[in-house]
Amino acid sequence: MTTPLEASTLGGTTWLLGDLVRRVAPLRHAVLLSGDGLVTAATRTLNRAEAERLAAMACGLHGLARGAGECFGTSRVRYVVIDFAEGFLFVCETADGGRLALVGDAGADQEQIAVEAARFAERLDAHPAMASRAVAGPRR
Repeated sequence: MTTPLEASTLGGTTWLLGDLVRRVAPLRHAVLLSGDGLVTAATRTLNRAEAERLAAMACGLHGLARGAGECFGTSRVRYVVIDFAEGFLFVCETADGGRLALVGDAGADQEQIAVEAARFAERLDAHPAMASRAVAGPRR
């Protein structure tokens, strides 16, 4: 049985992620992860197992993109997008070396998603204590 993520154990970023998903219409899920791929916050639309799985995918995809960039001598990865027939997965790096993973429905404006992700990162940078790694615990 999977357990939901408990917002109080994840710090103040959960409300920022929830606000992002509410404001940007095509978004369904969001996960903030540390540089080593651990979930630091997730929207309440995901249970623990789903959030951890999305975080692992996002970390792997971003790492693959970074490796490709290094291979071809390019600069830092801005974001990675997988465009599915019925939706998308968007991954970008945060200022503290973590990642933001967003899942949404088809028809999303990728430029808008990139702008909103950047705004989220700015809000996160304004509250550095929220960006620190927390350990997710089961809801009691």
